[in-house]
Amino acid sequence: MKLLLTTNASLDDPSRVINIGSIDGLNVPALPTFS
Repeated sequence: MKLLLTTNASLDDPSRVINIGSIDGLNVPALPTFS
């Protein structure tokens, strides 16, 4: 993964990683969820 990030990056447009850590990371859950 590091190789892909460094080869596709530039000073004007650096690579980014978006980390979504749970099933409810993108929206508000209708019911309570627990891990």
